[in-house]
Amino acid sequence: GWLIRESLRVMPSPVAYSFVNDLIWLTGTGGSDLDQFLMAADVGLGLVYLENVPAYHTMQDNVANLDPDTLQHQGATMLALARHFGDLPLDGTLKRQDLVYYNLIGHQVVRYPAWAGVSLALLAAAGTLALVVVGLRRDRLTGRGILIGVAGFLPLVLVATLISGGVWYLLRVLDPRLQVFLIGVTYDREWYTLAFVALSAGLMLAGYRLLPRRSAADLGVGALVWWVALAVLTSFRLPGSSYAFALPALFGLITLAAILFLEGRSGWVKRLIPALGAAGAVLIMAPMINFLGIFSGRAEVLMGLPMIAMLPAPFVALLAGLLLPVFEGITHGRRGLASAVLVGIGILILAGVALTARFTEDRPKPNMVAYVLDADTGEAYWVTGAAPVAGQRRSLLDEWTSQFFTQDVEETLYSPWGAWAENSVPAYRSPAPQLDLAAPSAEILGDATDDSGQRHLRLRIASDRQAPTMIVRISTEGQIVGGAVAHRQLDGMSAETPRSAL
Repeated sequence: GWLIRESLRVMPSPVAYSFVNDLIWLTGTGGSDLDQFLMAADVGLGLVYLENVPAYHTMQDNVANLDPDTLQHQGATMLALARHFGDLPLDGTLKRQDLVYYNLIGHQVVRYPAWAGVSLALLAAAGTLALVVVGLRRDRLTGRGILIGVAGFLPLVLVATLISGGVWYLLRVLDPRLQVFLIGVTYDREWYTLAFVALSAGLMLAGYRLLPRRSAADLGVGALVWWVALAVLTSFRLPGSSYAFALPALFGLITLAAILFLEGRSGWVKRLIPALGAAGAVLIMAPMINFLGIFSGRAEVLMGLPMIAMLPAPFVALLAGLLLPVFEGITHGRRGLASAVLVGIGILILAGVALTARFTEDRPKPNMVAYVLDADTGEAYWVTGAAPVAGQRRSLLDEWTSQFFTQDVEETLYSPWGAWAENSVPAYRSPAPQLDLAAPSAEILGDATDDSGQRHLRLRIASDRQAPTMIVRISTEGQIVGGAVAHRQLDGMSAETPRSAL
């Protein structure tokens, strides 16, 4: 809390969302330079660049492609932070309660302590309870309809997410352009995110037609109950993300109250308040959904699942269920019309990207070729691999890679991460000329077994070529219960957590 509050006082044009902090550390996919500093410090501030993500970890990730405005912004930010913290006394308690923070419009960051997030969640819960009680007493709501809305909500969210993921998986199977290996995210990410926003929202609305016929208000209140539950849960367990559920729940509460209790008022009042409520909920959720679209590329590579669709989709489906009464009001009760329009928009965007997207000089096809020399057998070969999509290899042999793969080409599996992972990526290999490269050396300095039966092995591993990076993998039939490199103990190794490989 102290670090964020002090930083936001001086950062020029900040964009900051506390849910990102929860997402990165909850999923264990930090992977930034900040991680190294957090091994020595309790807290840290990371500055992240989120545009041109397909260039990430490719040859396009270079100074020439750096936006000068980004460089200026980061430089101005670091200078402001250095001046500010340089003038502060840093010998006291530099911790405060965690903050919830997010951009609402432009570069204005809203921030409040985590306890206020709990208060907002409880306020949404109390308001929802009051809405249900009053609605039942005035016969605006039915208990059976609300129960159907509660029971059907999460299954519909799950189905909409799975179908969206299935569509993206099928697209990748059919289109070799989508089988390339990108650590960042695919080209046209913005269009794909928009397409799956429309598709998952449309599928969610379509799913409501499968439930027993109930009023949109009943079903909307059923969805609101889940939003309140998520708001309360995150306010205690993931406070940085609580605003993304508590605030839309409050906006949804206002929307439903207006729809239920303003009947008979002038037309513009009945329409204005629900519209403002829906706009508020969308305004809060849109940045999260967009960031999840960006983050989905890394998640897809790491998990091997169609995350470009499946990561944003459940949050869109959640929002669509909450706003069901608004959609039904717009279409004058024709529940299938909104779903058909949204699904149609999603399909049209996907079709448009499929028909027009191509690799160009500005959007080069990512590719990889590795030279592998097995010093034990003397075998040398070229290998090229791609992210596994139903075992497809169609994207691998093209005009560029074919210059290496001229004879005896065979299918294989490969690990782009070297010894850190098993060979699991579909690949091709072809014989390569054997170069005179000195192999690393491994010298046994000590090998003794103590009275308890534990073996103590000391090795010196070196590269005659002074290789900048070496990965060592040790396998044994027994258990590796401890280890050290240059007298530095390796974490996470003990008799209670045995390892067969390091």
